[in-house]
Amino acid sequence: MLLTVLSLLGGGLGAFMRVVPEILKIFTAKQDREHEYRMTTLQLDIDKARSEQSIDLVHAQGAVTQAAGEMRAYIEAIKGQSVMSGVPWVDGLNQSVRPVITYWWQLLFTVYKIATIWAACLSWTNLDDFVGKLWTVQDAGVLAMILGFWFVDRSIRKG
Repeated sequence: MLLTVLSLLGGGLGAFMRVVPEILKIFTAKQDREHEYRMTTLQLDIDKARSEQSIDLVHAQGAVTQAAGEMRAYIEAIKGQSVMSGVPWVDGLNQSVRPVITYWWQLLFTVYKIATIWAACLSWTNLDDFVGKLWTVQDAGVLAMILGFWFVDRSIRKG
């Protein structure tokens, strides 16, 4: 009987030992498929990022090209304004528009600032409030705009 049990046990153990490599192959194949899936997913993510980067690069190049074209058109428009028509009064009027508007604005601005100073002197309550009204961020912006208009415009015309 012991022999029968040992034989059955040996046969069962032999069958089990034959099945173990097949079970290991199944687990190994499953891990291989999961690894391949992860690698494919990563490759797809990399390809997607590269394509988005390429699209962003094309958009940036387009924006640069458009900005350069607009700047060339602006420069050409400014140069075109300085071309004389040959009619003296038209050329004189054309050349006087910018200075007249600038001087007119400066006159209005000066009157406004004098009125501000006068009103502040009448209600002399707070020196900080007075200084804050005397020169504002908007005033600095207008001054920068005028200086840029007159001096940058000249350098573009000469360029």
